[in-house]
Amino acid sequence: MFATPTGGPLNHYTDNRDWKQLLREAGLREARLHDARHTAATVLLILGQPERTVMSLMGWSTTGMAKRYQHVTDTVRAEVASQVGSLIWEARAEGAADETVTVRRDSLAAILKLVEDGLLTHNDADDLDLTELQAALTELHTAMATHNNDPNGDTK
Repeated sequence: MFATPTGGPLNHYTDNRDWKQLLREAGLREARLHDARHTAATVLLILGQPERTVMSLMGWSTTGMAKRYQHVTDTVRAEVASQVGSLIWEARAEGAADETVTVRRDSLAAILKLVEDGLLTHNDADDLDLTELQAALTELHTAMATHNNDPNGDTK
């Protein structure tokens, strides 16, 4: 909660007026004060902060609040795509010539969906059903290993 300089309660009209003045002075578009919570939570997601840290900073007692306030942005999607791309290109650079690793589209979609839902950063893995994610990752790993095997059966 916010208080006056002397510790008294703020008049919510004054609080709202001061907030809008801060936005104008900063050259930002008009937004509700509550929108700042969504922005702060999303910035913490982009920074890759662990969910427990975010919960502590934001004052949340349940993990469901992260789903409500953290929004998957194009930046987050681009980072996930870059990580997946790096994994595939790294395998190619290790001797896979110009071949392509084949992974079912629905396996990659399952991984991306879980990332977008914020489940890969979830610290309470006991609360999650990771079967779909584990199956998709196993398929990706198998495809990569099969692709990188040399004639002697050694993985490169």
